Amino acid sequence: MICVGSTPIYRIKYFETLEFDRYSDFLMCFLTNSNQHLLFKECRGNVDYTWIEKMGVTLEIQEVARDEEIEWEQFVEKRKVFTTPSWHHPFYNTEQRDVIFFSPKDRLEIQQTLRKKHDLVNDTCIVWEAGRRLEEWTYILTFAEHVFDEDGEDNEYWAVFVQEKNPNQFTEEVLPVLKEKFQVTE
Repeated sequence: MICVGSTPIYRIKYFETLEFDRYSDFLMCFLTNSNQHLLFKECRGNVDYTWIEKMGVTLEIQEVARDEEIEWEQFVEKRKVFTTPSWHHPFYNTEQRDVIFFSPKDRLEIQQTLRKKHDLVNDTCIVWEAGRRLEEWTYILTFAEHVFDEDGEDNEYWAVFVQEKNPNQFTEEVLPVLKEKFQVTE
């Protein structure tokens, strides 16, 4: 993986080369003190299992899907940190409505979240310090596929866009750890 960019936004290129089992370890590198947590977001409508019953699928498939969705809804609710009627995503400059922010408790729960959220492709993870408001995040990590460089090369890859709140905090606190553990280069 290669890190490019400068404060306040960095891009880690070729994220798809990282094995899925190491995604949680990668994310945990952003937790530089014991008060920081990873927040994942879910729109309330995505944790409402009643949509399954409206689909025209067989009862057996419906029951399995409903059970999985009920389990996910309970997982999110038990780990809920914030709910907000709207959240403005600073990277995409879009507004999302009725958002739940939740925090998995450990590496295994992070893996479970990643599986449910399809490897975070085109999704977001926020590094946040306990006791602060959501708007006082430390990093917003945005995962994107089908990324191309501006140089016109036809070189498509997955990227993690790292947006930092405090200038150069990423390069001072997180990038050295990513270099050591994941051989990220600049």
